Amino acid sequence: MLFNSIQFWLFFLCVVIVYFFLAHKIKRNILTRVFLLAASLFFYACWNLSYLSLILISVIVTWLSGLLMEKHPRHKRVIILSSLLINLGILFFFKYFNFFTGSINTLLSISGSGTQIPQFNVLLPVGISFYTFQALGYSIDVYRGSVRAEKT
Repeated sequence: MLFNSIQFWLFFLCVVIVYFFLAHKIKRNILTRVFLLAASLFFYACWNLSYLSLILISVIVTWLSGLLMEKHPRHKRVIILSSLLINLGILFFFKYFNFFTGSINTLLSISGSGTQIPQFNVLLPVGISFYTFQALGYSIDVYRGSVRAEKT
């Protein structure tokens, strides 16, 4: 779904109407948040359904890490490191894996080795860098105590 398509504008209009109805009738209820999450995931899935699992993994890892850091303050460092590694691992794989394997393959071919590391022919998920850094920022803020973890 492209931003300049009629489908996007119909989707956007529906989301805005439902959001304002929910926000007006039910003040900041969990239903409003669930609706916005579902609408965002639907929009992302319209681009490529297979990448929906990536965003869901990142959402769940980030959310759980925030909750666990508040619940187990003695283990905050391990929890934040796990969250950072998982989120950055997703970003690295999709954005930088082929760059690094291509560089290594070039070095291997220069050295005369017949070995080649396979590369993956995947399209970079839309907004993965932005979302990853937003998730990292949230996790770091919870770790530092700047914000409280979201319960819902």
